[in-house]
Amino acid sequence: NPTASSGGMYSVTSYGARGDGQSDNTTAFGDAIQAAEAAGGGVVYVPAGKYLFNASKTGTGGSIVIDGTAPITLEGAGRDQTRLIEGKANKGLLGVHIDHSIVEDLTLDTQTFSGGAALFVQANDTSLLNTTILGGPNHFAIYYAGPKGAKPLAPSYNTGNVVNNLILNELDCNDGFSWSFQQNSSI
Repeated sequence: NPTASSGGMYSVTSYGARGDGQSDNTTAFGDAIQAAEAAGGGVVYVPAGKYLFNASKTGTGGSIVIDGTAPITLEGAGRDQTRLIEGKANKGLLGVHIDHSIVEDLTLDTQTFSGGAALFVQANDTSLLNTTILGGPNHFAIYYAGPKGAKPLAPSYNTGNVVNNLILNELDCNDGFSWSFQQNSSI
């Protein structure tokens, strides 16, 4: 069972999420993340199931975005039990933009419906743990981008990011993991 660090535990099912592989869960996940943010952080827990995301417009590059001021842990029941599936072609699934956020014990799937990046990270001291990534054919499955504005001629770096116990299956020309502008980090 998940353990809450600061703000408590927020089950996505309490916010209307349904792991039935058919219902759109974009709003429910957003509401659970917002509740955890408002409490100063916490665990957003995703019970076993297949959670589909197919909203036409979300206003962001990904269907699920961890963005705000407090770190969030997005925790599933286990990578073989909890699957998040992007249902829109070329749309990203999960964006992490808050330092110290954790994604663990789930599968991120942009392969089934040819979605965009399964995971986009632009933050420091994040952890991706015990996760399976199923990447689609058109984008990096995992994209650690470095800070906004980082370029080879003007490099700046994110630091302290950790990827541990990852299973990666991707279809993007055998180039599914981008680790750009990272320092003092580990895979």
